[in-house]
Amino acid sequence: MNINVPNFITLGRVLSVPVVFWLLLTGQAKAAFLIFVAAGISDAVDGYLAKRFDSRTELGAYLDPLADKLLIVSIYIALGVRGEIPLWLVIAVVSRDFLILSGDLNVSGRRLEAGDFHHADAGSFHEINHSDDGCVLLAVLTTADPLVAMALA
Repeated sequence: MNINVPNFITLGRVLSVPVVFWLLLTGQAKAAFLIFVAAGISDAVDGYLAKRFDSRTELGAYLDPLADKLLIVSIYIALGVRGEIPLWLVIAVVSRDFLILSGDLNVSGRRLEAGDFHHADAGSFHEINHSDDGCVLLAVLTTADPLVAMALA
């Protein structure tokens, strides 16, 4: 297993998941929002570094989409537990992200089996994941007006 700088950054994003979850559960939305923004920036940075320095790895191909989905899903679950968003929305998003992640890992796995390490993390499902994360966040923020007010206060 090869842990390089991009993978280390991604591991940091995975470790931020329980922190964000706990912060949201305890009503510390502003701190959770700041960590979420930092996680988003780290996602861009690790992707850039992996591509720029040709340091894509099998671990990164699996870990990056997993980190993204864990963070988004944990936010939805925490907001659902607090009653900030409806249960049907939590179920819909968690189900959707599970299906997307399954497809993403399947695409990455097939590319890795074929020995294509350089494109293993750029599957069609992966591209869809990143393009819709902003829409998912927007949906959360517009649904949870009290959270937005707390985060921006």
